[in-house]
Amino acid sequence: MNRIRLRKVAYFLPFMSEKTLDFRAWAYSPIGWACRQPEIERLGLTLETGRDGTLQPHFEGEHGWPAVERFFDLTPEEALGIFDANAYWDLPRDPVPEDVAQKIREAIAAENARRVDV
Repeated sequence: MNRIRLRKVAYFLPFMSEKTLDFRAWAYSPIGWACRQPEIERLGLTLETGRDGTLQPHFEGEHGWPAVERFFDLTPEEALGIFDANAYWDLPRDPVPEDVAQKIREAIAAENARRVDV
């Protein structure tokens, strides 16, 4: 888990308008917004048009979820548990940017605890 890169995303998300988040399209998902942050873009995570004509995250030759997993050094389960709409099924409303930032902070805290236990 690349905690530094995840922290960068957790930092800017709470500053976004709640109306700007949409998990149905990469471009407006938390990952899509992360790709628009200059620091994240400089590190290589970008939005590019995929074979199906939609914008998708791209990193080191990977597209979609594999790009997200590789960029943040996450397992598929970790990536979906933070960045997929289904990770927020228990909320009484649609997820907002702060919800995603909180999930990121929780994942980092859990990783830190695992590292201490080792």
